[in-house]
Amino acid sequence: MRTPPRTAVRRLALARAISETGSAAAYTALLDAVFIRSGGSAAWLGLTLLVTHGVAGMLGPLGGILGDKFDRKRVMILSDLASAVAFLGLALVRDPGAMVGVGFVSALAEIPFWTSSAAAIPNVVEKPE
Repeated sequence: MRTPPRTAVRRLALARAISETGSAAAYTALLDAVFIRSGGSAAWLGLTLLVTHGVAGMLGPLGGILGDKFDRKRVMILSDLASAVAFLGLALVRDPGAMVGVGFVSALAEIPFWTSSAAAIPNVVEKPE
């Protein structure tokens, strides 16, 4: 039995909201940790932003391949879990460079979530008549 379109849209919106909230909290913690560990260096903050958000802009289209090739729901779940696991590594590192590396890995891991969830929107909404 297929999920009703309104329910599917709500589930997708909720999944995106939960993921965005977690990602925003994690990136805020990352920026704060890098700022503190680097002694307040703006260069480290800039590098962190470039590495985390820049990777999404540069490699985002490649993440869409996974959502097109495999089940989007599964790709979204695995991508979000991989990103969360990567951010758990933040608790294990103290060096700003390692923290930036953790941010890079997490940003890389979450790319398929965003591309797959965006591509899923037309599949879950009703077509206008």
